[in-house]
Amino acid sequence: SGFKPKLRYYEGLEGFKTVYEDSLTAHSKQISAILSMQDMLDKLGGEYMNNYISKRIAAGIALRVIRIEPHEIKPIWPGVKEELRQVRFAPKNFIFPLTMLIYDNKVNIMYTRR
Repeated sequence: SGFKPKLRYYEGLEGFKTVYEDSLTAHSKQISAILSMQDMLDKLGGEYMNNYISKRIAAGIALRVIRIEPHEIKPIWPGVKEELRQVRFAPKNFIFPLTMLIYDNKVNIMYTRR
């Protein structure tokens, strides 16, 4: 078909940040994700995540996310229209050790277990 996928590999905290910062370039203005809030806070920290969310909103990029309810740590970042976020929860027994961000023609898979 002439299509050749590109694979990039990033490591560590800077790899996570590289992926998140790249998602702010989404031309479609839409990100779909599956993630555990606990895992993301453990990896990136609350300050980074709040800063990222502010940038995403300022860029007008909407987020549709499936989160893992047993990994919800506090009632933060709910699905609210003002923050361009729509939240759904995976089934109770669903454990997913990865974070996925999907936008434009990109699929980012980040292993979030320690």
